[in-house]
Amino acid sequence: MVTIKPHIRQNVLIVDPIFRGSRLFFSKIVASGAISRGYASHILTRTEAKTENYYELFSNIEHRLYEQIELPTAFWYGKMDRSAVKKTIECIKAYNRTLQFNFIYFAGLNEYYPQLLEMLMDESDGLNHKKIIMVDYDASYLILPNNLPADSIYRSISPFFCSILRSVFKKTYIDKSGLMKKLLSKYPYLKIALLDERAFRKESVLIKKKELDRYIWLPDPGPVVRINVKPILEEKIRVLLIGIQSKRKGLEDVIKLMEINPQVGKSVHFILSGSFPEETGHLKSRINAMSGIFDFREGYFSEEIIQNTYQQCDYVMLPYEKSFQGSSGVMGYAAAFGKPMITTAHGCIGFRVKEFDLGFSYESGDIVKLNKIMNSLPIRNTEEYQKMSRNCYQYDSDRSICEHQRLLFDAIGEMN
Repeated sequence: MVTIKPHIRQNVLIVDPIFRGSRLFFSKIVASGAISRGYASHILTRTEAKTENYYELFSNIEHRLYEQIELPTAFWYGKMDRSAVKKTIECIKAYNRTLQFNFIYFAGLNEYYPQLLEMLMDESDGLNHKKIIMVDYDASYLILPNNLPADSIYRSISPFFCSILRSVFKKTYIDKSGLMKKLLSKYPYLKIALLDERAFRKESVLIKKKELDRYIWLPDPGPVVRINVKPILEEKIRVLLIGIQSKRKGLEDVIKLMEINPQVGKSVHFILSGSFPEETGHLKSRINAMSGIFDFREGYFSEEIIQNTYQQCDYVMLPYEKSFQGSSGVMGYAAAFGKPMITTAHGCIGFRVKEFDLGFSYESGDIVKLNKIMNSLPIRNTEEYQKMSRNCYQYDSDRSICEHQRLLFDAIGEMN
């Protein structure tokens, strides 16, 4: 473990083992917000963390980086093993003894769940008297316990197995809700930050059970747009799919559509920018077989290239599988550039697209509906497209980085 010295200013600890993609972006938002409010920012993360966009995003932000958590190479999502979770808690406690953090910010919960919560319940070493914010990307347990989507996910299997799967889903939601309640009881200065605004609507569990005081909503902002390039003008409509194409991203819906109806490729040009993990590596050959339809750009790109790529497309596509109910950093980027979206209809993303008229949506796996959407996309100069684009800009304006920081630090200031 590295040797550290106490800092004169009040110290903030950002816990972010993933430190890539949206997590890296969020950690940057918190670190810069802390510094502007007089705190010193400390970041606990994985070993060899200075990769991808780290230098771009943190070059002008004063911080101390503790690269302590050992994770598999290129770990982007999924569950951390027990030893990594245990090491995370040990590091937090050790650094806190010296630095006495004013508050601790967990950039996400999904990768720890349920081990982190269980370990914190077993021993706290004084952490239960700290101000803590935990960002939970998946608020499904507060929204869906009595309205589970298993039937529509598993259309192709028997009603008997559907009922079993629904029971498993429901138990998962109930178990998480119960564990969160226990943790909130033991940690009086803990608040859970949710990105999914559905959790704060009148029909939500939080409203019904009057538990709002322990939860806060944080907007899911896009970037500060610093690239101003002219869109590429071509006869075809440019549709962007971007990021690590894990199974949950739902790319297979698009591939199936193009295999069934390649005529869509006469009016639509797909830009696929990112890479494939092992679980979806088999899809690359199917993509390469449609080189005239897909422009595949493999790799991890700089922020400048990423913003340039968004600017030069017409639509951004998020065909997430039904199992994914959360938010997405891609959505924030698309809105920041005024790009209407084509998404699946479920979860937080589907809700937002419909609620704020940000584009078009279809049920995951419904290739017929997706085909209909892709064959009738409005082009840039139509009023329908321009209206959706204006809605995207307004959506982004209402969810700025400054607003995210204000809500976060106001919530911290209210903890007594």
